[in-house]
Amino acid sequence: MKHIEKKIQRLRKGRCLAALLLMVLVAILLMGSGNSKGITNNENLSLSENRPMQAVVVDQGDSLWSLVQKHYDYKGDIRKAIYEVRQINNLKDAIIVPGQVLQIPQSSTSKAINHCQPSTSDNIDYVN
Repeated sequence: MKHIEKKIQRLRKGRCLAALLLMVLVAILLMGSGNSKGITNNENLSLSENRPMQAVVVDQGDSLWSLVQKHYDYKGDIRKAIYEVRQINNLKDAIIVPGQVLQIPQSSTSKAINHCQPSTSDNIDYVN
């Protein structure tokens, strides 16, 4: 009888140890997935982290796609660049509205026109 009790006791210890190991593994994975950009395999992320941002005001008829095409000299798939702009601006989806201000990594060839008042400290580029 003691032999069976010892086996049960070892089995319980093994299960507790496995459960503890699983919880630690899950905690490590959750902490590791706290990537602020949301993705890890995008060459645009390293470029935009070191580049200045430009504030772009959404105009009637603009889409996230068109704004990224116009103001962001991305490399590769435009969908990754759009995803990055969504992450920068904390957008859950690609829905934008006129008057909304978006931060887009500044392009060296940006053609946005600045209509800001000189007295304000904001540097907002209005898109026509």
